[in-house]
This record gives sequence, C-alpha cells and structure tokens, in this order.
Amino acid sequence: MSISHRRLRESLEPLAGSLKKIRLSRQTPCAPSLNGYVLGMSDQWLLLWQFHDFYPDGFTIVRMDGITSYRCGEYEEFWTNMLRQENVATELPSMAIDLSSTKSVLRNLQKTDQNFIVESEAPDKDIEDFYLGRATRIQNTQVKFASFDALGQWDTKLQTIEFGEITRLQFDTPYTNCFSRYTDGKCPFPIRYAK
Repeated sequence: MSISHRRLRESLEPLAGSLKKIRLSRQTPCAPSLNGYVLGMSDQWLLLWQFHDFYPDGFTIVRMDGITSYRCGEYEEFWTNMLRQENVATELPSMAIDLSSTKSVLRNLQKTDQNFIVESEAPDKDIEDFYLGRATRIQNTQVKFASFDALGQWDTKLQTIEFGEITRLQFDTPYTNCFSRYTDGKCPFPIRYAK
C-alpha cells in the first residue's frame, strides 16, 4: 500500500460504521464518484452502503487503490441530516463481510445464494467488463462466474475472472434484484461453495 493510500485509509477509518455520508472519487471513468456510508474497510477493499439521491442503492465493494479522494463536508452533512429526517437512513444496516482479501469477499457473496455484480473497470476509458450472476467456483487467484445477459438468458459458458481484474462488486441493488426475478430459470452450473 502506497503512502497516499495509507493516509487515505487512515482518514476514512473514523467514518466506517458511522452515519456520516461521504462522496468517494475514483480513478475510473465508469463510476468516478459514489455516495453513501462506509460500513467497513480493509487494506484492499471498502464496503459502501450506496445511495442514489434519496434512495438506498444496495451495497458496493470497491478497491481501496482505486479511490483517489473523498469528501465528507457540509454537503454530505446536509444530506445525512435530510436522509435521517426522511427516515431513509436512521441507522446502518448490519453487514458481516470479510474484506481482508478478494477471495474472502467472493466467498461471503457466494454464501448469500443471490446474484451479484462483478466489474472490471478500465482506469482510463469508460469501458468495463460487467457480469451479473453467481460465483460457481472460487480458486486461489480467479473465480468461475455464471452470468446472464440483458435478456435474462444464462450464458452457456462460465467466465473466468482473475482477482486482479476485479475493481468493484455490487450486491442487493435494485438493479440486481429486479433483473434476477426475470432470469431464465436457476443458474445452470453447479455451485461449489468455498470452504
């Protein structure tokens, strides 16, 4: 971890688990900023209860080394108070995800038995690999992932995604939950749960 990332993490740590809304800036053009509440963090990953305007937008886990800065100032304080008064964010959700490694994050998401999103974002272009589905097998440096397309059809082949390519994961989002209700049946591949 570089000195700048260590300082960033140290300054973010007091906000983890607090009802203080923040705005993250990231190096990727795909999603250059994220808003929400920090639920947890490690040297490698940060878990955010993400918000879109006045609405909770599920949870996202982003790489710490992809965060360039954050803001937790008067604008975020105003939104924190507004969301509290609207009874939208009066307490943080309980979330037990081991963020110590990519493998542990994937294991935790696999155990939920729900579909989730894996993203591999380019740092300099608005291009990403986007997979919605399930982790079928988690290995030491990669995950085998069953995904479905924009018509809800499961792919006939598994995707192999290297851990180092993963920049963001999302789960329990309205997008994921709605799409999952309209897929063409259950995952066609056996799921080998990691130990």
